[in-house]
Amino acid sequence: MFQFLKALFSSPEPMYSDQYEASQLPPTERQVAYCKRLGIIVMPNMSKLDVSRAIDAHLARHPELRPGAQAKKLSAAEIAQKEQARRAKRIKKYGEDLVKQEEHWTALGDRDQSMVAVVKRGSKLLVQIVRIENAWIDDKTKKPRLCITGEKAILSKDLGYEMVDFDGDFDVPMDRIVWHQIIGELVDDNIAEFHRAIEMGKQAARNL
Repeated sequence: MFQFLKALFSSPEPMYSDQYEASQLPPTERQVAYCKRLGIIVMPNMSKLDVSRAIDAHLARHPELRPGAQAKKLSAAEIAQKEQARRAKRIKKYGEDLVKQEEHWTALGDRDQSMVAVVKRGSKLLVQIVRIENAWIDDKTKKPRLCITGEKAILSKDLGYEMVDFDGDFDVPMDRIVWHQIIGELVDDNIAEFHRAIEMGKQAARNL
């Protein structure tokens, strides 16, 4: 198992050593399998490099999941130092503004709560209830993106009343979300809170 994990984070093969090339390649089966184990959603348009960065970001927030972490416990100072070095490297590559945007949405995702969002699609403003799953900077476009899980209200034929249900995973540019508000945990029978949040989002959209 350690050899399998070590292979994921070892230096790329010679033909993939150029990061530009890696940004044009699809993720490997090992990367996808490891992301599934970590609970990271891999979107269809993510490259090998995008997935690698998503794994790095996830493990930076959860160092106890790193290969060998149980064998060698890192001190709080060591963890902070490694994270600071990783952040400085990303700021040098992408700029501080993009990195701060990524960190903002990552922090929202770590709260694991639903939020009402106003999403711009073309000339329209849509109100959606979503959860943030991943935030990353697309290495091809140098634009920040989000993987979000949608939530919707459905009428249960078996139960005979409305309930909150899963509405799929979506990949959107961060700047498409023009307004958002955390609403907390939405349980499947809290339909009144769902509709209240939708109305709040519609009011916000009218004021934009």
